[in-house]
Amino acid sequence: GGGVHVSVRVSPPDLEAVADQARLRQVVVNLVDNAIRHSPVGAPVTVAARPAPGSGLRLEVCDEGPGIPPDERGRVFQRFTR
Repeated sequence: GGGVHVSVRVSPPDLEAVADQARLRQVVVNLVDNAIRHSPVGAPVTVAARPAPGSGLRLEVCDEGPGIPPDERGRVFQRFTR
């Protein structure tokens, strides 16, 4: 990756969340880093946040990378999985 265009969309602009700041930051950094590393040069990476049903927050990191092969998706949340 490299040379990608990262944009951030938060709607509404004053959206707030109650969360462990350090852990939330680490999750976002990991997701954005992964999106940048696996995106074609010049591709967009979008980080978006918006309210979710109830009192939740929906956070999305979207990219144009190759994605996770279907046969590996079940392992994605296992520790030390790449």
